[in-house]
Amino acid sequence: MSKGATARLLLLYTARPEFRPPWPPRAHHTQINLNRLSAGNVRKMVGQVAASKALSDETITAMVERAGGVPLFVEELTRAVLVGGDAKLTGREIPATLHDSLMARLDRLGPAKDVIQLGAVIGNEFSYEMLHTVHPIAETELRAALSTLTNAELLYIRGIAPDATYKFKHALIQDTAYEALLKSRRKGLHRRVAQVISERLTALREAHPELLARHWTEAGESERAIVEWERAGAAAEARNAYREALENYQQASALLDTLPESSARDSQELELGQSVYRTLYVVRGHAARETIDNVDRTAALARKMGKLTLLTGAINLSEG
Repeated sequence: MSKGATARLLLLYTARPEFRPPWPPRAHHTQINLNRLSAGNVRKMVGQVAASKALSDETITAMVERAGGVPLFVEELTRAVLVGGDAKLTGREIPATLHDSLMARLDRLGPAKDVIQLGAVIGNEFSYEMLHTVHPIAETELRAALSTLTNAELLYIRGIAPDATYKFKHALIQDTAYEALLKSRRKGLHRRVAQVISERLTALREAHPELLARHWTEAGESERAIVEWERAGAAAEARNAYREALENYQQASALLDTLPESSARDSQELELGQSVYRTLYVVRGHAARETIDNVDRTAALARKMGKLTLLTGAINLSEG
């Protein structure tokens, strides 16, 4: 990076307006603020997305008003109109928000809606193997549903099934599909995904304990989730990814606070508190308020359990 000013290299980053770069500005850095699309640009984009299908001027005018110049909204509204099969929709009939537009598209997917919602539970990217294991329907049905989703450009595909992986075109599509699930159904699917990873996808379980931890958390299985968050923290710490380790340990700590009080929980909290303190010390330094608060809490618990030497060992390890 120190040679970036002279290297024949172009790096292009995109971000929302509220983003503030953590790096200092340099003479060879250029920031370009992109405004919303003009009405003319929106009309042009609608025409490109619609391709050979002509839309009435009334419909396009309504879309210009509703889209607010946001490219993703323009694209989704246009596709919603095209899928609806009526090129003469009035302004009132066009979804007023991007969420409504995406929901309308999902509702018209038929059996493919269940598949994309399960994909949303698994994550932003998922494999055919994972999907089919969690959702064991006939392969012909599953491939037909996935073909519908990729043809609708809701998912991108890499590779050929059964060795394919799928990725949501945009996080908003995943969020909409996920939020459309009833909470009870959502928890059940997370539990099923966690069980599949634990019992059948051992390589994935070992390589990404944080993934398994997230699914157990969303499934409401706190004790199992704590074990995996701690394992994820230890794995991150072993490769010196201390910020990631800290986040994982804190996830475990937050869940531990929801469990009933017991001597076993106190013992687990003491060990976890040491891990949180140790990584906090590395990431933020001994003077950080969170570090001091954490060590005070851990020390109090250690005194309660007569195990203050454990905390002393953690402090010495951090300072060493």
